[in-house]
Amino acid sequence: MEPDVVAAAMNVTMRLRKQFPNDLVGFDLVTQEDTGHPFLYYIDELLYPSQMGVDLPYFFHAGETGK
Repeated sequence: MEPDVVAAAMNVTMRLRKQFPNDLVGFDLVTQEDTGHPFLYYIDELLYPSQMGVDLPYFFHAGETGK
C-alpha cells in the first residue's frame, strides 16, 4: 500500500473519529512486512493526526509474514 492510500484512509478515519468519538476507537494498519514496507515507511501519515490535534489510537500487527 502506498503512502497516499494510507493518508486518504487516515483522513477519513480522523473525520469519523471527530464525528463518532465513542464509536470509532482507532486506526488499524496491517502490513505484511516481508512483501511490502515496514511501518516506518508510513511515519509521516502516522504522525499526521497528532500534528492536527486528533487523538487517534493505533492498532498495529507488526512483523506479519506469509512465510
